[in-house]
Amino acid sequence: MVIMSGKCDRSRYTLLAIVFLLSGLCNGMAQEATSTAGVSGAVPETLEQLTRILLPNNPDISAAREKALAAKERIAVEKSWADPMLGFMVMPDPTPDMEMLSGARNTVISQMIPLGGQKRLAGRMARSRLQMERAGLSSEILAQIEGLKITFEEISYLDDAIGIIRENRNTLDQIAAIAIASESPPALLSEIQRIQTQLAQIGYDEALLQELRTAEQARINSLLNRSIGRPFVPAGDGLAVEPPPASLSLLLGAGGVDQPQIKMAQAAARMASQEVSMARKERTPDLTFGWSQQRNRDWRRDDRGDTIILDFNMPIWNGKNRGRIQ
Repeated sequence: MVIMSGKCDRSRYTLLAIVFLLSGLCNGMAQEATSTAGVSGAVPETLEQLTRILLPNNPDISAAREKALAAKERIAVEKSWADPMLGFMVMPDPTPDMEMLSGARNTVISQMIPLGGQKRLAGRMARSRLQMERAGLSSEILAQIEGLKITFEEISYLDDAIGIIRENRNTLDQIAAIAIASESPPALLSEIQRIQTQLAQIGYDEALLQELRTAEQARINSLLNRSIGRPFVPAGDGLAVEPPPASLSLLLGAGGVDQPQIKMAQAAARMASQEVSMARKERTPDLTFGWSQQRNRDWRRDDRGDTIILDFNMPIWNGKNRGRIQ
């Protein structure tokens, strides 16, 4: 009996060493996973703080903002006339009949003047384009804030799930200690096998959640235009969201006033109507007004005097005119 008891004690000590070895291995895996998550030493940030960082630094929002600024400057460009033309002509080798003009120098200045209010309408179209770009900027801001909020909540959820898994590992460690103290060797071996299987599954689940968290952390850093590997820890409960109106009519009214997509569609419809009007006005001829002064080779004013030039283009090709409108 004493010999049997000694064998059982040795078996119990051997199994105890196996359990402690497995526990130490799993704890090492947990510490490694925690270090790879990249959250050690990170300062917790709330969703409100991240939103303040997002607005001036997000690349997509910055691009939409620059488009709106460019559309604003385009109004003055579209309303302006074409640049005036300045010409200079010298006759170095005239024909025998025009030998008297040898070395004559002529200066010509001309300006094209669009008729039919084309430039005024072009300015209105540019203003409609500005309204579309501003609505696009608002839509982009909402989309990026929504993406930031979803990613923030995903990271918070993953952190909670990882915490639960680690609590489960601690519970299994306690169960293993109780089993070692109370079970007989055959039952103890079966219990250790069961615990080892559960610990392996927990290690796999934690590694998977850590990978998902790393991906979400990279996404939130890209939204904020920060380094992809920068550690991030969520803090707080985010921003309070006001409940929507309970009435369908109020919802439709709020959508018509506040939704940037609706504003963009309205501006696009208005601009389309303006483009049709512009296509009709392009059949109106343009006037070119010019002035020419003639001087001889000594830069003295010629006796023939000055010349005034009036030119009209002739948009007579009906196929092209109909094509514009269609």
